[in-house]
Amino acid sequence: MPRNDGGAQRLASARLSLDRLRVHDFVWEPYSSVEVTAVIHPEILVEEHRRLWTAITSLIYFAAIEWHQVDGVLPQFSGVQHLPQPALNIDWLHAKDGRGGDRWFPTYYREWHQFWENRLQSVIWVDRVLDPGPSSEYLDWWCRVAHRFLSPDVAFQDPRPQMPDDAAQFADQQPRIDEV
Repeated sequence: MPRNDGGAQRLASARLSLDRLRVHDFVWEPYSSVEVTAVIHPEILVEEHRRLWTAITSLIYFAAIEWHQVDGVLPQFSGVQHLPQPALNIDWLHAKDGRGGDRWFPTYYREWHQFWENRLQSVIWVDRVLDPGPSSEYLDWWCRVAHRFLSPDVAFQDPRPQMPDDAAQFADQQPRIDEV
């Protein structure tokens, strides 16, 4: 990575900024800010739609399928984050475009459409709390499995050159100016 690469420098700076975040610097409920609620249509906040926010289901947009695994972001909904279910890897679905010769996408991938049709049965309960965030169980797990820092180790080291251990001994052996 060239040192004068602007994009690389911005990336390194952004990573370091994220690494230096403290618990109280992080906004657990990004959708509750005044700026966000000001641009959301009021109808989306009714309970019927709120249930959809907390459904673990497939999201289908024409021929594209994504998995909505909301149990990993409960603090965004004023809930305590517990251990989420293992992530469902559907990378193989991202290569599908609905063109398959004689295959009709909604029929061929019927199970994913069935997840969506049954979405109200997959709504998870969110215990709303005043101070949402991770549970101690979640923090213990996260510290074991997560990459805690995005920046390389060198970003956290003192940039000043290190003084050799024998430098102090060498300085004591030099004659003082008034002795010369």
